[in-house]
Amino acid sequence: MYLLAFDTSLNKTYIALGCDGQIVNSQVVESKDGIYHSEFLTEKIKEILSDNSLKITDIGAVITNVGPGSFTGIRTCNTVARMLGQQLDVDVVGVSSLEILSSLNDSEKESLCLMDARKHKAYAAIYSGSVEILQPSALEIDDAIKKASDNKYFVIADTKISAILKENGIESLNYEETNYDLGRNLLKLGYEHLKRGGNFNFALLKPLYIQPPSITMPKPKN
Repeated sequence: MYLLAFDTSLNKTYIALGCDGQIVNSQVVESKDGIYHSEFLTEKIKEILSDNSLKITDIGAVITNVGPGSFTGIRTCNTVARMLGQQLDVDVVGVSSLEILSSLNDSEKESLCLMDARKHKAYAAIYSGSVEILQPSALEIDDAIKKASDNKYFVIADTKISAILKENGIESLNYEETNYDLGRNLLKLGYEHLKRGGNFNFALLKPLYIQPPSITMPKPKN
């Protein structure tokens, strides 16, 4: 069965095509010329399918990142995933950003994954292999630092949180400074979710908005 995985919630757009758990093709797309990377999603999906002599109707399941991350990116990939799931009548699997980052841990330690949540907070989750120990939540920065200081964790973070941890003498893997193709990790995680079973109807896919988006109120007219 062909699987299509994509993620526009993180720092780049990641797209992967797989046959069951094996990667067939993948692409990483960065923002360029003032155009945000998520705007290339549908164009690149079509390109990957064409390069592999496939039609969209050949896809047997869709896998996407549900967040946390960029609000625009989360909306983009979740909308496209729901649309494809409905049109193709296939399963749609949602995987969190933090679980995707946990797959970068190549040590025996538990994974502590942290992302900037603004407002002096960090999105956090803890995984032991594929087992979720702490579900995605928002922690005060001081609490995140305290957790990260525990040597039992392999810490994975974004650029902003990595810098804060470094100031406090804590080492972390800054995923934004690596060249990891996270689309491949997403596809493999989604495939594992499918194998474990469950209801993956497109209508059940929900963005993981741990905190509501910031809303700027319009200035009153004079």
